Amino acid sequence: MLGILEPGHLILILLAALLIFGPRKLPELGKSLGQTLREFRQHTSGLSSDLSASLSEPAAQTQAVAQPQILPAGQTVQVIAAVPAPAAEHLGQESHL
Repeated sequence: MLGILEPGHLILILLAALLIFGPRKLPELGKSLGQTLREFRQHTSGLSSDLSASLSEPAAQTQAVAQPQILPAGQTVQVIAAVPAPAAEHLGQESHL
């Protein structure tokens, strides 16, 4: 029964807040607490929609990339690998160990 607040507990909490903050500050505190909760809900809903959108996008991209291209019979593909050239300073020099 840890999560259940009875009406007596709520009244006790409100009286303690009234004594601590005073009657003038309570409306301001309530208003700022409401704005904070509203902004928090907006940001969390925005994050959850962004997360669900980003999770659905890679799945669509993966499906598009996963389709192999089938070449007609007899057609070949030439693959050229790029190999970096040695630095000019090392050309013609031998190791002097």
